Amino acid sequence: MLRIIEVNIGNKVFEIPGYNLMLGLSIIVTILLLPLVFSGAGLSKKKSLISTSITLITALIGARLFFFALYPEAIGSSGGSVFEVSFKDFTLYGAVFGAFTTVIFLSWSMKFSLYEFLDRAVWLTGLSMLLARMGCVLNGCCYGKPTKMPWGIPMLKDSLAHREYLQTHPFGLFMEIPRIHFTQGYELLVILVALATAFVIFIKSDKQYGKGIIAISFGMTITVGRFIVYFFREFPNASQMSDFIRGPLIYLTAFTILFIMYAKRR
Repeated sequence: MLRIIEVNIGNKVFEIPGYNLMLGLSIIVTILLLPLVFSGAGLSKKKSLISTSITLITALIGARLFFFALYPEAIGSSGGSVFEVSFKDFTLYGAVFGAFTTVIFLSWSMKFSLYEFLDRAVWLTGLSMLLARMGCVLNGCCYGKPTKMPWGIPMLKDSLAHREYLQTHPFGLFMEIPRIHFTQGYELLVILVALATAFVIFIKSDKQYGKGIIAISFGMTITVGRFIVYFFREFPNASQMSDFIRGPLIYLTAFTILFIMYAKRR
């Protein structure tokens, strides 16, 4: 965990939150490379830039709105605001849903192949997810449940996991600090496996985009992998409804959409 990163520029030292740095890098990489993905799907430079702008905006809106759908009590508390400009209070699947629905509309209105775009977008999606999840590693958020398994990692004192652990265990200061599942690492592994799976299929399909199988295999691997990791994640402030939405409902919906895509591909 490295929540604050010190950057020396000249005689000045700047303290940058590790999560903000990695999420910022993820957004920058997406801004730079997404126009190339749209161009590869057949759009002109101008239409690619317009499509990139619209997709990024709807992805960020989706990520923020879905967070507050899961945690409605966060609205207005401790600075939480739907319209606040910050690097906090986002969810991955909210961003995916926002971007995906936008790309569907754009493929229809601008007449490009949805499947080819999704196939080409796999590598950028995987890279952006890796960078964002590295931010979670540095920040110590999205941590796992306590475990006695040998691969559990120490719950660092004064970390986010430790502070939230003390909220539910008042005598935790006088007890041995438990080890927890390294769920951020589990999800990094899931992303790498999904990228490797997509790459193998890409090679076996003679490096051809457009059939959708590259994107679908990537999405299926991510969905199944994250659903498994879900059972090892700790959600200390989530309600039962929130757990149901972020767990069975989200992953069943994602799997259903991917299955329909596979059935309808040409």
